[in-house]
Amino acid sequence: MSLFLDMLRDGVLPNDMYAKNRDLDDAKLIFDRIKHKDVVCYNSLLLGYSRNGLSQNLLSVFHEMSLA
Repeated sequence: MSLFLDMLRDGVLPNDMYAKNRDLDDAKLIFDRIKHKDVVCYNSLLLGYSRNGLSQNLLSVFHEMSLA
């Protein structure tokens, strides 16, 4: 249960929900507010971009991840 609460607090679950519902602008806003991004955070947004054919956005976030 602690992992779930941590993910909810960190914005991972809401971010994933928005990404799955094709509301990627809101997903990106939530993602940007996450202070300590980990691979789960990045993967959630990258998957949303991938599923919706937004390759430029995906590459931009992937590049950001490689610099983190």
